[in-house]
Amino acid sequence: MSSSSKSSNKGSEGLAIQLPFLRGRRYGFAALRAFETTLLNTRQRDSEFSDQLRSNRLSWGKVRNEELLPILLLGNSAEFTDDDEFELMPEGHAVDIQLHTRQGITAYQITVADPSWGERSTANGSYLYHLRAERLRAGDPAFGGAHTWREGGIIHSMPHARDAMEDMNACQQSLTEAVKRKQAHDGSECVLLIYARGHRFLLIDFDIKEVVAQAVRAAGATTFKNVIVVDDGLFWELSPHQ
Repeated sequence: MSSSSKSSNKGSEGLAIQLPFLRGRRYGFAALRAFETTLLNTRQRDSEFSDQLRSNRLSWGKVRNEELLPILLLGNSAEFTDDDEFELMPEGHAVDIQLHTRQGITAYQITVADPSWGERSTANGSYLYHLRAERLRAGDPAFGGAHTWREGGIIHSMPHARDAMEDMNACQQSLTEAVKRKQAHDGSECVLLIYARGHRFLLIDFDIKEVVAQAVRAAGATTFKNVIVVDDGLFWELSPHQ
């Protein structure tokens, strides 16, 4: 196959994928794990699709990245079986996802915590994450830290040196902010699930569970039944009102 033919087919496989899960219906974790395996295999073959998914440019990208992926990380850490079920709740519902497992029914509100570097601006971690994702999608280099910003419609990203303590502070700030965002909610009937996106990599030099514990407790009390923090390879749980 010629290089021109290859480029003309780029993205055709991945962009045909649709989210197979409807709100208000229950599905087994087997289906979610199979879907994630399909995504992983397709992303490895299709960089355009991977970029679109990372930057939430697919119609279902945000649901997968910020609701289904966190619940899958939780399910894998807690060793939920393939027969355990999840349910995406309708738009506007007080609960994001409800789980039906051997332990019963558990409701979750889900939020994402992206590292918040504050030395350049007050931009929150999620905004910086999506700026970097857009840079990568455009084929431009994107660097970590707060030295990424949008000006005149153009996204800039400047390399700069950061030490481990700076990264730790950025992770702790994002987790504390994530809890505070939810403190006004009535969480008495559900668990707050925080997806600490990318924290595991940045906190490799630290006792990550202690870093997480300090950050969550620094936010103050919530009304949630429990607070759980997940990332790839991370599971941390706060006892209620501890």
